[in-house]
Amino acid sequence: MSISLLPSGVLRSYGEDLSRIPLRHLQWPTGEHDDCGTREVDALVGDLKADDDLILTADSRSLWASRRNIRCRVSILTEQPFSTQGHFYTLLRWRGRSYHRVFTHQISLCHALPNARLVEHGGTTLQALPKTPSVKTAMVSLVDSTTHHLPGHRLCHRVAAWSRTACKTTQLYGPGYLALSDKTEAHAPFRYSVIVENSRSKGYFTEKLIDSMLCSNVPIYWGDPSIGSYFDPRGMVVCETQADIQKAIVQASSEDYDRRRPFVDVNQWIAKRLSRSMIHRACDILHDEQDSQSQHHSILNADGFRKNAEQRDSFHTGNDPVPQLTKAA
Repeated sequence: MSISLLPSGVLRSYGEDLSRIPLRHLQWPTGEHDDCGTREVDALVGDLKADDDLILTADSRSLWASRRNIRCRVSILTEQPFSTQGHFYTLLRWRGRSYHRVFTHQISLCHALPNARLVEHGGTTLQALPKTPSVKTAMVSLVDSTTHHLPGHRLCHRVAAWSRTACKTTQLYGPGYLALSDKTEAHAPFRYSVIVENSRSKGYFTEKLIDSMLCSNVPIYWGDPSIGSYFDPRGMVVCETQADIQKAIVQASSEDYDRRRPFVDVNQWIAKRLSRSMIHRACDILHDEQDSQSQHHSILNADGFRKNAEQRDSFHTGNDPVPQLTKAA
């Protein structure tokens, strides 16, 4: 069994025909299993075996890709929020049953498709996970970007601009502010971090939040409206408006942080579990299901062998089959 991932953008060059894509264009999240590493240089996706898995990253092109001449199991992974790809999720409810598995952070999609599997968002951009508790020497940080096209981007810019004049104790990072070589620098020394997602959508939270929690921050958070279903909200300051964010920044204090610290530790533990990427956790599910299926088949085969042996012994001896089978063993 091997598990491969088709990166975004590759399909376009091959006329949306999966079978024609060379294996050299695939990624192997868990390493190349079986004979994948020794296959010919010109081997294609169409050469993958029936017990191999191929995962597609979800977009409109992969949704309609031709799967003719494909023997391997094909699954699809959705990462984008419903708020920006609602039409895609609607189509996936119709097309999703044709895949082996649909990996998604959308609980509603898991309810709609029997082959869907829940994979929470997550991942991390930290170069290394903290091994010791962070020493907190500063109060609030905010990492800004140059992107403007989504509501969360624009909100983050407004909060950063407000902080420069109204709350100068907030340390700003990103283009036009302090440069970063590792996101740990923007989180580890601080008690609080302003975390603004690109958009608000249920089940959609990103590595921004995970990075903050891994460094034992209290996130001043705007984003997933269902975030309390994944993390302890007492270890966060959940905001719905710019005014909420600004109020949380002004009220940040060492005393408040210390009160929240037990819940911060709980959230850090959860964040460590979610720090592995969605694709790696999807691979875990495929491996677990394959192992479970193999064990199930082994049990069925063992039961079948036992019943056949019992019937055979009973036919030849007329005695109780179980003692005869035990005696013969």
